Amino acid sequence: MKKNINIEFSSIDYGWINFKIFDDTNEFKGFFLQYLDPLKDFIKWLEKVLTDKETYFLYNPEGDEISFSTDKKNIFRIKKSSNQQVLFEAEIERSQFVSNFYNTYINFFSSDLYQKNKFKWEGKTVAAYLAEHFELPLKQIDERLAASSKNELEKLKQKLNLDLPIPENWDNIHDEEKYILIKNYTGKIGAANPLTYKSNRIEMFLMYNF
Repeated sequence: MKKNINIEFSSIDYGWINFKIFDDTNEFKGFFLQYLDPLKDFIKWLEKVLTDKETYFLYNPEGDEISFSTDKKNIFRIKKSSNQQVLFEAEIERSQFVSNFYNTYINFFSSDLYQKNKFKWEGKTVAAYLAEHFELPLKQIDERLAASSKNELEKLKQKLNLDLPIPENWDNIHDEEKYILIKNYTGKIGAANPLTYKSNRIEMFLMYNF
């Protein structure tokens, strides 16, 4: 019996994006790692699901590699590569499957949630993001944050949804140590904008079939 399979992207953190694949009875939870950035290959795989009977997508969640595949009988499987353990399996209707996955992908990476947190994933430093927010030269960001009080940083952290680590004794730390802590945080960098991987092939298919 064919199942309506969906994907849901949720929280974004430095280094990964969490997702869940599910139907009405089963689910698989996983995450994509920033430094390996599998999203381009993920979209390419969805394109192949529309055209090729047998498809295969492999990603590494920093441990056991995980594979997504479809076969000639339209069975979608998620497996551990090391021992071929099946983690999720269902018969799919391919066009509906691709529509669900692709539209969810586009909607999530266009959402306010992602836009507020995109600096945690994309190829932009936290400092560059904050420079845009404060409308300040990039070189002034670290100095401004290091000169802020703990209370000011806590307010900024809450307002911009940052995961800035602020020591309890921040106000008593030496200025040089503050600067180093801030510099380590604002220098973080991520991957490419996921919307750059939009598929004309899939969008044309959806336009004429849905």
